[in-house]
Amino acid sequence: MSALILCMREDYLLLSMDTLVSCVDKGITKSLSRYATKMHILPHINCVICGVESAEIKFSWYDFVTNNNSLIVSGISSLDSVAQYNLQHLANSYSLDISCDIYQFGICEYDGKMKGFVYRSKNNYMSEKLQYNKENFYIRPEITGDYIFNDGGWQQELFNIMKMQKENQDSSDAADKVYIGGVMQILEMKKDVYKLVNYRNFGDVWKG
Repeated sequence: MSALILCMREDYLLLSMDTLVSCVDKGITKSLSRYATKMHILPHINCVICGVESAEIKFSWYDFVTNNNSLIVSGISSLDSVAQYNLQHLANSYSLDISCDIYQFGICEYDGKMKGFVYRSKNNYMSEKLQYNKENFYIRPEITGDYIFNDGGWQQELFNIMKMQKENQDSSDAADKVYIGGVMQILEMKKDVYKLVNYRNFGDVWKG
């Protein structure tokens, strides 16, 4: 379970997530004590992997991609070509009611443009190509209101959006509510350049 804010262009990726990892069973929160970076950079293939909902599948997939000696990929297109089958196989080792969406972004090894794909458990991890959103942010979980990407004060704008996400979810009684917290991290990616920032703390972890 995670907050996700995304803006993807042909030459640029902006991605923001929180760091709280919660363990929830049938709507009952079992643990809120773990924090982790959820955006995983793979500079050797110009890619980023992240995910929402099940942390187990998300981290297992990253481990599979980075530590499998038989998996040879050169970029986002070749990573996409092997993701669907292997995610389906990986998911079979977990409970059938576990929900997870895996996102993968990267500079295409063929045309040099940013590409993005999502693999949703509800669709049996079928590969879905993401479209560019040059102006509006893509936001999960959704909130009301329109937010336009601009070059002035956008880091604080991202935090304001995620704070609204957190407030909406904290006040929800839904069984599938999203637990958001820790630190809001911001990742900016261009070809061969990555910048990951701990922007602001939500107040539920030690500030250091």
